[in-house]
Amino acid sequence: MYIQHLIRSPHSLIAFCCLILCFATDRSSAQGDFSLRGSISSRLTLLSARDETLLNPQQQLVTLPEWVNRLYSDLTISAFSPKWDILLTLRPIFDQTEDDTENEIFVDNAYVIYRSMSGFFLTAGKQNFAEGVALHFNPTDFLGEGKEVDPLLTEEERKQQREGSYFIRLERLYPSWTLSLLVAPELGRRQPQKNRGILKISKQFGSADGSLLVLVTDDRPGLGLNFSTTYGAALELHVEAALRRESHRGFLEKGVEVFPDSGIFQYKIVDPEDENELFAQMVVGGHYTFSNKVNVIFEYFYNQDGYNEAEWQSFTDAIEQNNSLLLSFPNDLRSLLLRNLSLANSLMTFRSLRQHYAFLRISKPQLIHKIEATLVYFTNLEDKSFVLNPRLEYKWIKGFSFSVGALVFEGKQTTEFAFTPMQNQWYFQVQKSF
Repeated sequence: MYIQHLIRSPHSLIAFCCLILCFATDRSSAQGDFSLRGSISSRLTLLSARDETLLNPQQQLVTLPEWVNRLYSDLTISAFSPKWDILLTLRPIFDQTEDDTENEIFVDNAYVIYRSMSGFFLTAGKQNFAEGVALHFNPTDFLGEGKEVDPLLTEEERKQQREGSYFIRLERLYPSWTLSLLVAPELGRRQPQKNRGILKISKQFGSADGSLLVLVTDDRPGLGLNFSTTYGAALELHVEAALRRESHRGFLEKGVEVFPDSGIFQYKIVDPEDENELFAQMVVGGHYTFSNKVNVIFEYFYNQDGYNEAEWQSFTDAIEQNNSLLLSFPNDLRSLLLRNLSLANSLMTFRSLRQHYAFLRISKPQLIHKIEATLVYFTNLEDKSFVLNPRLEYKWIKGFSFSVGALVFEGKQTTEFAFTPMQNQWYFQVQKSF
């Protein structure tokens, strides 16, 4: 792509975004509307690696940087007419560490919507289509599974700033309900997931909204349900649930023993034999806004597809054994033991490894003058490990903001969030929106 070739350095990215900024506007005419909007951000993150983590002993598996400077942008170009909408979202990212630089440009959206006078909508192209009523985890977000997101973004930003999926969707709008059919085909490396079809029925019930989704695919088909309701202007309650066939998790299993009676094995990943079993995921939660504008969001997440206590114990025992052997055995077995730990790392789907989680977010829009304060606490209810994410944002003049924040991972050695290679991440960000 020409733009990918053009944006090779932070200077060229800044120049590119400044050029876009000069033309950022809304234009209207008799034929339609044109809009150019987005943001450019610079974020410096200081990383504090754990002195010892079982999955990366003495940083032998992965060498971690001490800081990352990320320059990124989110640019959306849209055109509207009585019958057609066209939208393009580009997200260039430039990362710099003390040893390396990387740059990439993502196309999150590139799609067309056609509207007919009879209430039909036809969408075709690539779209970041986020589904679900919950905030922190969305079991019904079938198209969002496996999408890479930036953990330092807010929960809302993670849903917005991620790569989209290729699909065709047909919608029919009625006075109080909507029917839609979506088809997302397998497209090789561009979209390696197997063919997926999603049928969705949405219905309004006064102050409540509900939707039912049916996912048809060869890879873990299922059903989804969303329901939310409000009580006055202060309270919102929601439920989001999905029922899927087959498990998404994998198991670390002993394979060939290297030497007879050595106790050293080459491990492998195996899938559970549960092709005909059903697994439920459910989020129950709500929002409440107090009279002083303090907003509290709480969610409980149940994940039947997570490791139970026996499975987790078997997993951590294998990691501990390989870790111990790596630190004490001769160098000729180092590559094998590192490979075993690398396999364990590939199974670490943080925030959904186990079965019971709680999420809490407290925010105050005007803590002091133009400063907004947010505190996020997310915990594994089974092993008590947790993530803490405080953030302060100063909204300076129109479109400019400054943010400071952190990600802190805490837990005992064999708990979920103690396995993360980073213990603390502190960041400072400057953002210009237009």
